[in-house]
Amino acid sequence: MKLPLLTCAIALALSAQAQTPQLVSDIFAGTSSSTPRNLAVANGKLLFSARDTTHGVELRSYNGVNPPALVLDILPGYDQGFYDGGGSLGMAVLNNKYYFGAAIDISLGAELVVYDGINPPSLAADIYPGQMGSLPRGFTSIGTKLYFSANSSQGRELCIYDGVNAPVIVDVNPAGNSDPYGFTELDDKIYFAATTTATGIELFVYDPATGMVSLAAEINPGQGPSLISNIMRHNNKLYFAAYESTYGSELYSFDGTTATRHTDITTGAGSGVQSYLIAIYNGALYFGGTSTAIVGNPPTYQLYKYDLTTNTSSFVSAIQPYDGLVYNNKLYLSAQDGVTGYELWEHDGTSTILTADIEPGAGHGYPRNFCVFNNKLYFSANTTATGWELFSFTDPLSITSASLNGSISLRPNPTSGNATLSLSLKASSELSISITDALGKLIWENAATNYPSGNTDVVLPVAEQSAGMYFYSVKDNSVKTMASGKLQKQ
Repeated sequence: MKLPLLTCAIALALSAQAQTPQLVSDIFAGTSSSTPRNLAVANGKLLFSARDTTHGVELRSYNGVNPPALVLDILPGYDQGFYDGGGSLGMAVLNNKYYFGAAIDISLGAELVVYDGINPPSLAADIYPGQMGSLPRGFTSIGTKLYFSANSSQGRELCIYDGVNAPVIVDVNPAGNSDPYGFTELDDKIYFAATTTATGIELFVYDPATGMVSLAAEINPGQGPSLISNIMRHNNKLYFAAYESTYGSELYSFDGTTATRHTDITTGAGSGVQSYLIAIYNGALYFGGTSTAIVGNPPTYQLYKYDLTTNTSSFVSAIQPYDGLVYNNKLYLSAQDGVTGYELWEHDGTSTILTADIEPGAGHGYPRNFCVFNNKLYFSANTTATGWELFSFTDPLSITSASLNGSISLRPNPTSGNATLSLSLKASSELSISITDALGKLIWENAATNYPSGNTDVVLPVAEQSAGMYFYSVKDNSVKTMASGKLQKQ
């Protein structure tokens, strides 16, 4: 049935409006920047750090309806209460509580602080007594524990906190600071990059069963660092960018025993893989890469992908990526093409298009710090009129996601065979997945499974089903729907 022209026009207008990023709030009024960072979802709210005209960098809360509110002026006045180490890993969510570094008392310095969504933020642990503080940063929530780096009398080392007992400090580099980062779980062990005097920056492993830490792989032998960055887990392997003097910076994997180099995009000692990876999407790992053919042609780094099934790398698009997140079965990117500045782009597995020129022209909107909340994509971005503030973006075809601690994508959709649901979780979660037909009849369900943090593929067995529309649902152990969507069977 054809829709009336007026109805079609209204639908198109609504679609266009929905696909335009919206300013959530000009927290630091005028052209000054509130610089929202550390976005995460806990207790049904979007939490993040930002500053305004009266307060320094403090914790904010947003319920999706009312303007973002100051949770507490932790360090009264314009001094910074929230400590994030200058990045976007200044927090993590554990047991639905938001943990971060903050100077809750000037005499303590920046220490581990917790916010449960009800009571005011409070001190969780005084790791390094005194005014210097432990300056915790680089948080990752894995299972029932937080992993992060913190200062103590032993230097900046690995710190582990279970939410109840005193944090455990693991001295990775007794001769100095190990400055660990990139904590990722594989086979019940925690892998991360760290520095020692003997190895430089390499891949290390912590075994919770024994409490021991050891060198997992030395990619660049000797004291020269391999500069490991952006460790990601996909199924039973870790993937990361690393430097080795013969090949430069390229893509590597680690299976728990052996580190394997997968690319030599820039042949020889030139670096073919940018120092950070973007995301795993549709069975491929996306990253900024360069080959000898385009060195010197702006942009230097362009969008590449590594197919995790065929183990091959390929060029995707002539944009220079910076950050990204999977949302609504698409990869959204902060990228620039040499014409616009860094703006919001999207890639659907086939085409790559500019979604929105937030700061029109050659200026940079620079969207970053992406987070999905209440079925919307949130991020900080810059405009001449507002400075750096909080923006949201809604795709009208988005997958419904109430409070999944991560993101999902589905491929292929439509499908003539089975489909694959890719989970990308920020923390391990016990989830069950089911499929129903258009009449609500259950046709498949898996048992509740503890999926680890990182990326896991789950096959949805619909190959033998009749053509039509099906619906999948992801639920937690309390049978609360965390995400759901449609699956078209051809």
